[in-house]
Amino acid sequence: MKQFDTTGSPGEVIGFYKQRWSDTRNYKENIPQYIEKKVGDWWVLSKMEGNHSVVVQVQETTGNHSTGFISVSDISSPQKVSDEAVNFPRMNDSELLSSTESIDNGKYATTIILINNHTIIDNSEYYKTSMSNSGWVYTNSKFNEDVSTMYFSKKSQHCEIAIAQADDGKTVIFANVVESKQGE
Repeated sequence: MKQFDTTGSPGEVIGFYKQRWSDTRNYKENIPQYIEKKVGDWWVLSKMEGNHSVVVQVQETTGNHSTGFISVSDISSPQKVSDEAVNFPRMNDSELLSSTESIDNGKYATTIILINNHTIIDNSEYYKTSMSNSGWVYTNSKFNEDVSTMYFSKKSQHCEIAIAQADDGKTVIFANVVESKQGE
């Protein structure tokens, strides 16, 4: 996973990858060229390339600039799930869809994607309480009827949680836990 900053808008970044990915074929039957989704402030575009999942996620910063992440995951063999993902709080009946780890400029990040049948509001209340009970400090949040985004901090870590309704009616929880390691 790599972080990037650009002078282009999120729409321009996503447009670039849609154009580039439209020029290549994935020769597997019933797999679309790419999947596009807007989750809170983030635009997410993903594609399968052979046995690799490529994901671009981008959000707008000041002055119509953008920041984001590009990740490539080998899905040909099962990966060990990190302790961070295993121990991350989740409501009953939540399913872990994905856990990705990365190291970038001395920052260790774990991106966790969960899915469940609980409402956005129920999940939001759960995370406010459970994260506080786990020693995280709630710093702020944004909420509308489609997405809830919450921010927490703890010692040298910070966590952003975005909760959104999927097209199939399930609720998707994106959690990005980042730890800064001093001296690395």
